[in-house]
Amino acid sequence: MGPGMYSQSTQPCDECDGQGEMINMEKRCKACKGKKVCRDRKKLTVEIDKGAPQGEQYTISGEGDCVPDVEPGDVIAIIKIRPNKLYSRKGADLHIEKEISLLEALTGVDFTIMHLDGRMVRI
Repeated sequence: MGPGMYSQSTQPCDECDGQGEMINMEKRCKACKGKKVCRDRKKLTVEIDKGAPQGEQYTISGEGDCVPDVEPGDVIAIIKIRPNKLYSRKGADLHIEKEISLLEALTGVDFTIMHLDGRMVRI
């Protein structure tokens, strides 16, 4: 750089946090400390299709982080399947292995299992 030239830095202002305005200390909100947003937790309910595969994504529009003068972002829920001791999964189907005797196989067998939603199913 030649004489009389200055470089410009693009870091946010320490006084206004890059917001371009100053708020009087006495008038600042106690909850947000003048940042205009508060951190909050919100419980969201997502309808999941039966048999949804591992890694499938569901987008909930407008429920993400928000800042003043900007539209709120989206929340993306990603399916993660937990292993189960009793059931295995093949595609959208649940499989269970149960050993039965030859006599039970020939004459019929009757037993109940507890389904994943808690109801008893008679086989």
